[in-house]
Amino acid sequence: MGGDAVGGDAVGGDEAAADLPGAELAAAFHREVVGPLLARELPRLRYAAARLGSGSDVLGLDDAMSRDHDWGCRLTLLVCRRRWPVA
Repeated sequence: MGGDAVGGDAVGGDEAAADLPGAELAAAFHREVVGPLLARELPRLRYAAARLGSGSDVLGLDDAMSRDHDWGCRLTLLVCRRRWPVA
């Protein structure tokens, strides 16, 4: 996929993003980056986005100490396999 990067206030890599809980950061990442990118590049794609997996941020229990490892902008996209088969 081509195009320019989409950036926003919450996920721009500044201190504001570091102050957000992981679940809120994932929501901002979708709202400001992933959602607009998919809308532009794959406008007919139906998907679900979530922050899945292990980690205190998934449960909303992350704090300053847990943010020093395995923490940042991430989410999981779920798409229909019949519509978008794996190559």
